[in-house]
Amino acid sequence: MNYSQSGLVEELYSIKHAMYCLQTGIANNGTLIARPKIVTGAIVLSGGKVSVDIIKKNYYERLEDGWPEILLFLDAGIVTIKDIYEGYIDIYRAGEDALLVFMKELLKILSYRTSEINGGFYLDNYLFAMRSIEFDTIEYPLTRPPYGQRGI
Repeated sequence: MNYSQSGLVEELYSIKHAMYCLQTGIANNGTLIARPKIVTGAIVLSGGKVSVDIIKKNYYERLEDGWPEILLFLDAGIVTIKDIYEGYIDIYRAGEDALLVFMKELLKILSYRTSEINGGFYLDNYLFAMRSIEFDTIEYPLTRPPYGQRGI
């Protein structure tokens, strides 16, 4: 495996899959690694009226592939955070803290997807105020497994 093109998570999964194949006698045909097909983060600097109703009316059919994992509407003070594994989007009305919420989520995703990291991501521990930010949730149907890795 080319280490420059894979992360630590993918490499560990490949090793775990190879061990499983050895234990069970199943042929190891390799590991399929799929990269994200959507944008991780995006920022709308001005404008951006967003609500549950607007998203459901205009974007519901495209939420799985056409909506970024983290989207900041800076002017409106709103952050949307998508859970690609469970199929839902949280819409946070964070106001002046919107940029902080966006950066926290972006750093969390980047630290998870990076193998070159020193220690864990601890910003969540310091943001107690976020627990009081109001949010709504939109669930959407998943049409296929999320990207990631799986044995083949």
